[in-house]
Amino acid sequence: MPATLWIDGGGCRLAAHLYLPGRLPAPGVVICHGFGSRKENHADLATLLAAHGYAVLVPDLRGHGQSGGTLDGGELGDLLRALDTLAQRPEVQPVPVGLRGSSMGGRLVLEAAARDPRVRAVVAVCAADPARFRQRLADAAWVGAAREAGVRLDPDALRADLADADLRPTVARLAGRALLFVHAEGDESVPVAASRWLYAQAGEPKRLLVLPDGHHGSAQHDATAHAATLAWFDEHLRCPR
Repeated sequence: MPATLWIDGGGCRLAAHLYLPGRLPAPGVVICHGFGSRKENHADLATLLAAHGYAVLVPDLRGHGQSGGTLDGGELGDLLRALDTLAQRPEVQPVPVGLRGSSMGGRLVLEAAARDPRVRAVVAVCAADPARFRQRLADAAWVGAAREAGVRLDPDALRADLADADLRPTVARLAGRALLFVHAEGDESVPVAASRWLYAQAGEPKRLLVLPDGHHGSAQHDATAHAATLAWFDEHLRCPR
């Protein structure tokens, strides 16, 4: 069972699950969920990584799960605070660190890596396109459905925060970091072309894994994707055996 941690989210309290391996200190990985998700939904990957020697932190972003606050553009700060929290743990090697995110979390891990040099390996699963997300936030019916599903959000603040968001310069700044892009061919929310385009913009080392068929939610729990994620971190975080 993971331990529950509480992180100061700069105005709100963030809940997180910490998974520790048997051998310490261990290289660290932060898993970032997507819009409408929560930390419990990524227990499968977190458990797998911990079993193979990684210390894994999975936070609930603001407005999600047990965390307080409202999704208002501060979620990148939440992820960076989670990264700090993990790196400062005595059980964890402070550098290098890996990040893995899906959908909205896929965008956030790329942005966080561009701001934090401790991050040496990133796995972005069906990374969300900021412009497409802004369009959805303007749809009152879509926002209403998200709120009914339990997401606490401020669509106007989010739209303002994403007004200048562009993953092109973000990916360009990550040259030399290890980037693995994962996408389901049948993704109905974010076209696979988005990850193909990001891959083309990225420098080495990089890899693109396109899963046949599948959908937006399936890619983040796919066994092939999990195996590729573990192998990517093993190669670039130098996990001790």
